[in-house]
Parts: sequence; C-alpha cells; structure tokens
Amino acid sequence: MEAQKPSRNRKKRPFKQTKELVRLALNDGWTQADIATSCRTQQSIVSDWKKGTKTGTEEQLRPLLEVFGSKLRRASFRFYRAVSGALEGGIWHKVEGQVILQRIVYCQDPQQAKWEPLYKLVVHALGRGKFNALYLSPVSLDKVACGKDENWLICYARMDLDVTKLLGFIDNPDVKPRTPSPLDGEVQIKYLVRAALLNHGYPVDDVVTHPANW
Repeated sequence: MEAQKPSRNRKKRPFKQTKELVRLALNDGWTQADIATSCRTQQSIVSDWKKGTKTGTEEQLRPLLEVFGSKLRRASFRFYRAVSGALEGGIWHKVEGQVILQRIVYCQDPQQAKWEPLYKLVVHALGRGKFNALYLSPVSLDKVACGKDENWLICYARMDLDVTKLLGFIDNPDVKPRTPSPLDGEVQIKYLVRAALLNHGYPVDDVVTHPANW
C-alpha cells in the first residue's frame, strides 16, 4: 500500500487529559449523564473516560473544554526563571499547559572526558494545536542539581507556536545552543519532538505514515 501522510482531521485526535477534564466537570456538580448528553455519547463511555481506560477526542469533549479548559490549563503549569531579555515581562514566568516533552542534552568536556549538561528543551501543549518551546541553560553542571527545576534558566523561547512553527524552531540550528559533536543530541531532539507530537495525536507533515490493515 502506498505510504500516506497523516490526516489533518483534528476531530479524531485523542485528548490525553480526558480523565482530568471529566474529573473537573464532576467536581463542579456535573453527573456522568450530564456529560454524556453534552458530549453526545453514552454514559458507559463517560465512565471509561472517568476511569482513564479510554480517551475522548477534542471534538467530542469540546463542550467540556469550553467550560473547563481554562481550569485544566491552569492546573498544568511549570514555574521558570529566565535570563534577562529571553522573554518579555521579566525573569519570572509561569508557563501553563501540559508538558509533552522535556529532555536534557549533554556535551562532552574534551579536557575532562566527562559529559556535562548543555541545555534542556521543554515543550508545553497549550491546546488547540498550539505550543510553547523553551530552551533552558543549567545554573550548575552537577547532575543532581540539574534534576531540580530551580537550577535551570530560560535562555531561548518561542511561544504560541503551531506544529509547523514549532518544528521550524526546533530544526533551526541558529536559535539554540550547539554541541561540538555530530552525535550531540540534535538529531535525537528532532526525533523526540516529532515522536512526542505523534504520541499526543498531533499530525506532523514530514512524517510518512504506513497504515496498518485491520
């Protein structure tokens, strides 16, 4: 069968935070029957959403997202410090949205023959196909210290990107720190960002899909 590119049909994209969204509605006084009626589905499906055994699509959950989407975004956030000038508004930044990827890239110190953290990439999903991408520099080269958020500073960032602009930012070697080796994690980062997008149901234009025959 001829290879195909993924569909852009967002209606079928699974919403990974279905369980959390349903929980917000139930905590607000909605019943499973109310949710089923609003989302035009069966109550047994809502029960599966509540348990986390199934996920709904963005289109199915649109009525809930319109009411509780802002609460869900506020519930998922990271708090960062930024290098002066890296982002508008100061050095303290609360970035909302689910983290779909975070990865530390290491480089090798040629004099000491050891690997040190160079930068960390964090990608937040904002909903409606938009993302924030942050590159952070370590305050300390100690691996234990690098496991704590307070020891990283935002050095480069692009906000409110669609998939195409996100990949353009990731693939552009001029907007982030470079490592000295061709095996420096650059290709791995490009791979991991695309994998994260696909795993969360977002179409990626330059990935060829070879569909299964069920």
